Formats: sequence, structure tokens, C-alpha cells
Amino acid sequence: MTNGSGVATTTARLGVALDSALIRAKLQGRSETVTFLATARVALSSVQVGNFFSCATAAEGQSYCWGNNSSGQLGKRSTVALVDRGSTPVTLADSLVGGNFPVFRSMSLGRTTACGVTLVKRLVCWGAGSGNFGSALPTEITFTPSVTVESVSAGESHTCFVDIDGLGWCGGENRFGQLGNRTTTPTTANSAVPVLQVVGGIAERVRFSTIATGRSFSCGFRRFDPTDATTRQPMCWGDNALGQLGRNSTATDSVAVTVTMPGGAIPTAFDSTSLVAGLDHACVLDGSGNAYCWGSDGYGQIGDGGAFGSGQRALQMVAVTMPAGQTFVRLAAGEYHTCGLTATGAAFCCGRNSSGQLGDNSQTDRSVPTAVSLPTGVTFKSIALGELHSCAVAALRRPRAAARRRRRVGSSAGATTSTGNWVTGRPRGTVRQCSRPGWW
Repeated sequence: MTNGSGVATTTARLGVALDSALIRAKLQGRSETVTFLATARVALSSVQVGNFFSCATAAEGQSYCWGNNSSGQLGKRSTVALVDRGSTPVTLADSLVGGNFPVFRSMSLGRTTACGVTLVKRLVCWGAGSGNFGSALPTEITFTPSVTVESVSAGESHTCFVDIDGLGWCGGENRFGQLGNRTTTPTTANSAVPVLQVVGGIAERVRFSTIATGRSFSCGFRRFDPTDATTRQPMCWGDNALGQLGRNSTATDSVAVTVTMPGGAIPTAFDSTSLVAGLDHACVLDGSGNAYCWGSDGYGQIGDGGAFGSGQRALQMVAVTMPAGQTFVRLAAGEYHTCGLTATGAAFCCGRNSSGQLGDNSQTDRSVPTAVSLPTGVTFKSIALGELHSCAVAALRRPRAAARRRRRVGSSAGATTSTGNWVTGRPRGTVRQCSRPGWW
């Protein structure tokens, strides 16, 4: 149709953004070349962050990944990075995860790999380097006998998952016993071993509700048993040089052991769904929304307000210094930083901030949770952390992320910002890189 100024417009419904294209058209009897700009808005249900790459799942279930692709972690045949370089934006079509498994009920990102659980609870992975799971394109990981997967966690060099019966499984590197099978032998490609605990000198399988993986350690919650108070406490296994197992020692353990409870007032129960693991630290919420952490504290990521620096560590669970009048409903852990989300959608972060990954409009490391600087009226529904950047899904269902100077996401200069910006940058319906240092 043509408006009063003689400008022809048309509207079409598209599944994904196609960016701009030139087409030939007849306008008032003349053949003209016009620019057609196709846009689309994608409502995101969640965002996940790895090391220099990110993925998001749309409300309809499709998944999109962008950023570094050196190991095929974006699920594409090519290993070329998906980076917006100004005149060549990355579109939603570019970033759609390939293969035959585009719809996932949950996802987890490691250093150079990604895994997802499909709607029929099959495990699909792509990329390389975490548990030897995956390939250039999303590939279903099959086991003998068949395993139905409930949840998955991709770590630095190993991957763990919980099956439908609650049994824990891990695969990949095992130098520190991070697979939890009472050995230090790594698994072969696309295979996993059961996680064990020792009771009365006898090794037995463990039934978990959740597992979280770090660099060379893993933690999990056993399935709740009202007759067993220890099921309310997290268990960990693997490397413990920095207190990652929270057992008040630095002894490594290749089977699951219970984390030592904090001194003083001991929580009667923890929220098992809140368990998160960073590179060398882990955190959890109690039933009242207060956070507790243990492990490496080189940048203040433990959040207890104490001294931090090289070699600093919390060998057992310690209470996080909570923001005044606040409690958390969700936690996220990055390589060296930690964030908590409140019921009202506010975010507070602590730890390393060299690239603005705490989003507090500074590059100062913080030893207590500090408020993320957000525009008026913006709140978060979920948050995810990587090595040097953080991403979140806002209540308006568009992802945000941060860095040093306010620039378009994925600029070739690799700029960083320290306050939140829309990942989409400009309203073109395109997904833009969320994998440069800092928040965007």
C-alpha cells in the first residue's frame, strides 16, 4: 500500500529476522529497487553463558548461540565466530542452533561446549572440551543401556547429568576425581560413569535432585528424604586445593562428600535448585533466601566481605554478606564472580570486575554483593555468568548484557561496558554478540 507521501509499505509475518535485502518492485508503474527490512521480536525464556559465547532459548523452544566458535560451540558446521561487525550483523537465522535438535527444555554451557536436554529428555551436546561430549553439530549422546536425562551441567573439562531416576553420571577429564566414581581415570568419548558415595566403607550410587560442575570439581544435592537430615546439605567431589569441596580441608576426594556447615546459626535446609558452581567456588541459598559460598576467593566472589586476593579461600561454607533488607531467589556463578537475583528482579553481584562483569558502572572488584546498575523500570527474570561477561533476561523478555564503553554488542573493537544494554542494540530483530568482556 502507499501512504500520503507516495511511500509504499507492506507488512509480513516472519519466523526469524532476515535482516535487510534488496528487491525489485513496481511503484506507481515504475520499476524500482527498494530495501526490504525484515524484523522479528523473539521472546526469550532463558539465557546461558559459557566462556566467550552465549546461548538463549526462545519461548517457543528454539535455541540461538553466538560469540566464539573455535570449537564448534555454536552448533554450526562452520567454526567462524558469530560476531556483529557493524555492517554485517548477526541475525537470528545465523545463530539458530543447527542439527535435528533445535528445541530444548534446558541447556548448560561449559568452556567450549554446550549441552541441552530435549523435550523427550535425551542428552544432546555440541562443541568440544567438556566431557568429550558433542561434535560440530548438535549430536544425541546415547548410552547403553539407554538413559533418560532430567538435567545436565557442563563444566570446564567434564560434564555431569542426572537421569530420570535421580542417579548422577559424569564424563570427561578426571585427574582430580571430579567424575565421582572413586577413580582418577577419564572416560572415553561420549561415555559417563556413575557418581558414588562411601557409606560404612562401601561405595554406593547416589540419587541427586541436581548437580553443578566447576573446573575440576562437582557438587550436588541428594534427593530429599525427610528421615535423613543430611539430604538437606550439598555434597561435592573432585579438586579441593582451594576449598571447592567445602569440607574444611584441602584433601581431594573422588567420591561425593558432604559440605561442612557454617559455624553459628546452621540453616535447617537449603534450596537444592539454587546450587551453582563457578570455576573454583560454589554457592547455595538457604530456605530464607540467604546465600552461602565456599571455595576460591581470589576476587571476592565468596561475598562475605572479608579479605580477598591470590590464594584466599573459604575451606567451608560461609555466609554471604547480604544487601540490606534483601534476600535472593536465584544465584548464578561465573568464573570469578557471583550474582544473586531478588524476588523483585534486582541483581547484586560480587567478585572480579576487570571487564565490568558486575554491571555496577565500575571496574572495581567487590567482596560483597553490589547492585547492578539498571535503567529505571527494568527488572530481571533470570541471569547467567561466564568468564568475563554476564547476561540476563529482562522481564520484558529481551536479553541484556554489560562492558566498559557503551557500544554495539560485538563491535570489532571488543569494547566492554559496565552497565546493562539491550543485546539487540537496534531494533532489527537481530541477535548480537553477548560474549565480549563485561555486561552488554
